[in-house]
Amino acid sequence: DVISRSLGVLTYDGTVAKIITRNTKIPINRTKGFTNPRDFMDEVEISAYQGESITPEEKGFLGEFLISIEPKQMGESKIDVTFEVGEEFGILNVTAKDHDSGNERTVKMEARGRLSKEEKNRWMDKMLKIHSIKVTVVNVETEDVL
Repeated sequence: DVISRSLGVLTYDGTVAKIITRNTKIPINRTKGFTNPRDFMDEVEISAYQGESITPEEKGFLGEFLISIEPKQMGESKIDVTFEVGEEFGILNVTAKDHDSGNERTVKMEARGRLSKEEKNRWMDKMLKIHSIKVTVVNVETEDVL
């Protein structure tokens, strides 16, 4: 089995950093390091998303949680975020750990395999275009043969 969509977290600049890329075999456990985006923050929000775009608007939101961190100047905290997908289909464990304070928090999320209404519409539009191209090609080939 493989992961059908990339999994990642929302970063301070509004993009989603991929932690596990699609088509990765499961079970899988991957960690990516992050830092504090502002001076003397005492907590950070971990927001998990699935999908291939770098913008959260085009991704599927999975969940979020807060973790307390040791207040430090911008860029001095080290926060590891681990995504773990086991044999149990669709279950994602997200762990955030602050190295300075030792605080660690794990939240279980469900990585949905279902498409949103917008994703279904985009997929249908794409399939209709592909289907009409195939039909046109088949008709042209048929006309050439006859």
